[in-house]
Amino acid sequence: MMPGRGYEVSGQERLDEIAYRFYGDPGLWRLIARANNIADPLRLQPGQVIWIPAAPGRRQP
Repeated sequence: MMPGRGYEVSGQERLDEIAYRFYGDPGLWRLIARANNIADPLRLQPGQVIWIPAAPGRRQP
């Protein structure tokens, strides 16, 4: 298993918002999408649990 942590999506959160929360960079949303096999980043569901991988060169989220 790769380093990182689980996260439960709430409300109408988007991947770019989640990336900003954990990495400080909304542009890293693709890293989260790839780790979770998310084809459509606009289709997150409240209560969905996703994996937040550690960003390369950064501390674990």
